[in-house]
Amino acid sequence: MIGAGSTAVNFYIVRIDFKAGNDDVYVYHDATSATEPSVPTLTRLAAADMSFNGISFGAFLNGRTVAHDEIRLGSSWAEVVGVAPYAVWAIAQGLDGSPGKDPAFDADPDQDAIPNGIEWILGGDPLFPDGAALVTAAEADGLTLRFTRSEVSNSTLTVQWNTGLDRTWTEVPIDQNGGTHPDGVVVTVDESATPDAVTVHIPATNGAAGRLFARLRATLP
Repeated sequence: MIGAGSTAVNFYIVRIDFKAGNDDVYVYHDATSATEPSVPTLTRLAAADMSFNGISFGAFLNGRTVAHDEIRLGSSWAEVVGVAPYAVWAIAQGLDGSPGKDPAFDADPDQDAIPNGIEWILGGDPLFPDGAALVTAAEADGLTLRFTRSEVSNSTLTVQWNTGLDRTWTEVPIDQNGGTHPDGVVVTVDESATPDAVTVHIPATNGAAGRLFARLRATLP
């Protein structure tokens, strides 16, 4: 209930299904779910041709002041509701929290040793054991890792390496530009590819008794 002097705040989502003729319109009021509700607040089928090239606002409440805080345009429910990119991916991949479908960033429901967060960045399937195909490793003149990086990911990705699993890991950030890092480690990022193609080379001179170990680590901001 809105009392005297209070301000009403409403959140509307309007979905338009564009068709060859008249278009269908679905309206949702104060929706909070990460997925589209099965029943809209209002439905208008074959309403009219709803194509547009601009947006305008007017006040039609008997002269009352109407304020618009935010306008969002998107091609999916998740985009306009404001669901985080990782959550959008998890929903699309079927990670609904049911047995065997844990959506947690660090979970590994397919048990391929690649957690969901890394699957998201590398373009893997969290419900199919495809870990061996996501990262390739070559041993010529050291250790070279090759993998792809999703361009929609907003996580922090690093390569960690050392000369023994019981030793401290050295971190190498995977940023947009790549570059040369301490100990001669070189990161190359090909942004002309979709998704980005990343190569990380750790020279053999860093090895101990011919051994080098490396792994990927991702964190959400």
